[in-house]
Amino acid sequence: MKITTKNITLLATIAGVFTLASCTNNSALIVPDGAKRVPINQAENQVKVIPTISTTSNNPCMQMQAEVATMQAKIAQLEAQLIQNKLEQSRLQNMSKSEVASVIATPPESIKPPELTEATLLASTLFAFNQTTLLDTGKAALKNFATSVTSMNNVKAISVVGYADRLGSEAYNHALSTKRADVVRAYLQFENNLSYIQFTTLGKGSLVSSATTQGCGNRLGRQALIDCLSPDRRVEINVY
Repeated sequence: MKITTKNITLLATIAGVFTLASCTNNSALIVPDGAKRVPINQAENQVKVIPTISTTSNNPCMQMQAEVATMQAKIAQLEAQLIQNKLEQSRLQNMSKSEVASVIATPPESIKPPELTEATLLASTLFAFNQTTLLDTGKAALKNFATSVTSMNNVKAISVVGYADRLGSEAYNHALSTKRADVVRAYLQFENNLSYIQFTTLGKGSLVSSATTQGCGNRLGRQALIDCLSPDRRVEINVY
């Protein structure tokens, strides 16, 4: 039932009617001492006491009174909830559009699973410069990583993200980093018996550079610059 003032009033009215209908008749009244007495105007000013059974289980009126008390308690709960809903509605109405958009756009923290482990492998360990074929050193590093993953419990997913340095065009670096992430994913998934785990891959190109390469200026010679930018060419692996 939708919680409205009208519905709460209706429930209260029903509770009152039930009490009146169950505890009033044409021949007797319930008085505080628990006895049933004939109204004075129906017994020539003499009160006739009629013994009644005091147990709730055998007294329909007392049973009904208990049910009405329960209903009234529920009505009180509904009234409190209605007040809370009105306060929340008022709070939302007073929020600015930007605040409302922020609340809607911000996902709960629980949506993102906690990381079990992560590893950052330099591309120089995995690949030759500008290449996408795994080196023997890269295969050995990935095999060791896969071994550590198999020893973990409750592994649900692994993400592989490739990065490139700033040398070359943005489109080329994006394609190179994406291809390297795919190669690493395939080697872990199919060559190291991790096919039971869900993998995701992503190439970010040269969009995110390493903090250690900020001093790599173009004044350096080409090979020196390539070596200096080595930390930018990397693959990050996160296990969830």
